[in-house]
Amino acid sequence: MRSLNLSHKAFVLILVPLFFEVLFLTASNISLAQLDKAYALENQTRGVLQIVNLQTKIYPDAAAALGLAVANRDISQMNKMHRSLAKLKKDRELLMNRGDLDTSILRQFNASVEKVIVGLDEGEAAARRADQFAFMRCLEKLQQIIGECNDEGDRVSAIQIKKALEQRAEQERLRRDVQMLSTAAVVVSIFISILMVLIFNRSIANRLKIISNNAIDFANDKPMAPLLKGNDEIAQLDRIFHNMAFRMNDLRRREKALTENASEIICSIDTYFEFDSVNKAITRILGYLPEELIEKSLASICSDDPQKIRATFKEIAEKKENKPFLLTMKTKQGELREIMWSAVFDKEEKSYFCVAHDVTEINKTARLKRELTAMATHDLRAPLASLQLTLDLFCKNTYGELTERGKHRATQSAATIGRLVKLINSFLEIDKLESGTIELSLEEKIVADLIRSASVAVQSKAEAKSLSFQMEGCSLTVECDANRMTDVFQNLLDNAIKYSPVEGAVKVVAEKENNMVRIAVMDQGPGVPPEKAAVIFEKFKQGNVNATTEQQGTGLGLAICKAIIEAHGGDIGVTTAPGWGSVFWVTLPMSKSQ
Repeated sequence: MRSLNLSHKAFVLILVPLFFEVLFLTASNISLAQLDKAYALENQTRGVLQIVNLQTKIYPDAAAALGLAVANRDISQMNKMHRSLAKLKKDRELLMNRGDLDTSILRQFNASVEKVIVGLDEGEAAARRADQFAFMRCLEKLQQIIGECNDEGDRVSAIQIKKALEQRAEQERLRRDVQMLSTAAVVVSIFISILMVLIFNRSIANRLKIISNNAIDFANDKPMAPLLKGNDEIAQLDRIFHNMAFRMNDLRRREKALTENASEIICSIDTYFEFDSVNKAITRILGYLPEELIEKSLASICSDDPQKIRATFKEIAEKKENKPFLLTMKTKQGELREIMWSAVFDKEEKSYFCVAHDVTEINKTARLKRELTAMATHDLRAPLASLQLTLDLFCKNTYGELTERGKHRATQSAATIGRLVKLINSFLEIDKLESGTIELSLEEKIVADLIRSASVAVQSKAEAKSLSFQMEGCSLTVECDANRMTDVFQNLLDNAIKYSPVEGAVKVVAEKENNMVRIAVMDQGPGVPPEKAAVIFEKFKQGNVNATTEQQGTGLGLAICKAIIEAHGGDIGVTTAPGWGSVFWVTLPMSKSQ
């Protein structure tokens, strides 16, 4: 039975009771047919009795009508005899045509009836001849024949009554058989139904219960029942479930291994903000054993305000955001460590699943970097600016006349200090951009206005090379920080002018690209080597390694441009175009009005 699939079992469940129902229906139809036949035989017997009884009444009436016709000389009585005689002949033919009667009895009875008919005919003939003597002899003979016919009719009636009683008994027997068969059909159908239910309950329901129990045991991390035997869908489902359970257990083992060996703290915290579970990394980072923190409050090992901690976790649960937050936590030895937390709330488990890592050293490095940046701002930039101003004064003969050689040296020194100040400013700018501390003042600006503002600072360089300047589609409007974007375009135009040949051209093209505006700055220079295109926007990377010394920069300009563009939600890149050198492009959000 287990080798059958569920559809075959369903057919068996339907066909077995149906087979027995067909058997009972066939037997019932046979019994009912026999009962109908018995009813027909009884009706036939009743018909024979009725005809015999009618005949036994007809021929006496015919004889009486003949006697009255002769005695009273009444022709109407003679007609009555003729009608009785005609009916007698008709009933006799009916009896002769019945094939369900005893032939010998039928012949004897019909012979007697025939004698009556002949006697009536002879009596009528004697009456018509007015032969009184012959008529009386006919009446005596007819009386004797009628007596014999009555005897024969009584014999036929007795036999038919006996047959009727036998047929009635047969009908009663057949009725009882039909009733017993119907009762047996109901009892057997109930028995078969119960038996099939028990068989299928054992084959399906009990096995499904085993699978259900396996699911519960698997959820509770308990051993499951062995694989079910058979090849039906339930057995296949059980094999699939066992295979899934094996894979899930394997994933659990891997997850546990990853969790236990992770370098970061991985834990779960309940809605009371107490530890449910925690991995071994807590020991390395804070010195606590995992079992020491189970059911212990998170606030008890933090120096932050407990109310603030609860508010932070509740905000994560309500807003469903995985926003990192910093907690200052106490080690087992009493030291303070800065731990960056990331948490998600699971409604079904009613727990916060958290990952935390120690950022104490990273924050120390960041603070050191900020201190170094501040030192560069105050302790380097100011003296260098002062020194640059002094050298400029020397070059202008403020402190007396200098020789041409002295002026040349002073000019070179001032330019070197200028590049150093520019490098320091670039460091400060990119540090602000990368730290995310810079704020953008967004407004709607026409691209052409941004390009014109940027071109003012590089106009003298363009004129020195006799470069032509072109713009296409620059009437588009973008949403940006105008000052920052002017710096970006100034840098891109400066690079385009720097690497363009004398009497060349620089072209700026703006076009729509979905909900962004793509702005490309195109020059006719040597272009950017393909191997450099991927790294040109990184810090201290340059595109054209064959450029002359006076064209070399700090390698921070494009990195600053990239940081500004990305802060706007845009992108930046470099390609080449036929007939042109480098094509530096940026994308900026299109203005809402446009």
